[in-house]
Amino acid sequence: MKKFHTFYFLFFMLVFLISNYSANAQDEPKDQLYWVHEEKAKINMIDQYEKTSKDVINIFKEGSLDVEIRASQRDDNLFYYLIPISNYADVDTVIKNFGSAQEKVGKDKWTNTMGENSATIESSKDGIVTHSGKYSYVPQNPKLKPSEIKFLHWDYFYVLPEKRKEFFEIAKQYKELSKKDDIEMGYDVWLPEFGFDNDLVVVTQGAKDDVDFYQTNNMVNEKLGNDGEMLWDKMLKTLKNFTHINGHTRPDLSMMK
Repeated sequence: MKKFHTFYFLFFMLVFLISNYSANAQDEPKDQLYWVHEEKAKINMIDQYEKTSKDVINIFKEGSLDVEIRASQRDDNLFYYLIPISNYADVDTVIKNFGSAQEKVGKDKWTNTMGENSATIESSKDGIVTHSGKYSYVPQNPKLKPSEIKFLHWDYFYVLPEKRKEFFEIAKQYKELSKKDDIEMGYDVWLPEFGFDNDLVVVTQGAKDDVDFYQTNNMVNEKLGNDGEMLWDKMLKTLKNFTHINGHTRPDLSMMK
């Protein structure tokens, strides 16, 4: 994890991406900012990346780091680390927390651990994203509890600038249709603030495993019927590109409060 250098830290996140099931599913969730750190592990050093990333988490715990980290991994060995923040100024607070943790652990141990991890990383970048309460869908009767979600699916929508308003109107209609049909699978919508493509909208969904995801997805499509298919066709016309990929949660690389 990490491209931290003794007193300087650039840190983390985007898409853990697990469907956010609120305590009260009937209340529309509010927007939530996240600092996202994205890392691409070197293909020939995956095992070392795994080990050194866990070592980094261990020194965070040893330093009593007062930060929540949500980790996930895509099938192409791209890792996302998300830290919830209240506002942009909160980034300074997060950096100070890392500084305090470093002092507690010790400069030499901290630097060595970070250096070993950094050697296993091909590339990394940071950004700020908003988890959208307006467009994310939280079912009243979710199929799974958050703790049951191990599998993750990412959809990347690259929206045409002139079609952005139309895209979000369709997204709103899709959410309303999901509510009306009492769809049991939720989804999260993520909007980049900076650090990622401005035309990008990311949608994530969670399941027990890949079989559960595709079976549930097929049932959702059947339930939404022609209305869902029509909205999907309309949405595709607002895009310049669309990609998707699977992955899974990484609770072993996370620090949850």
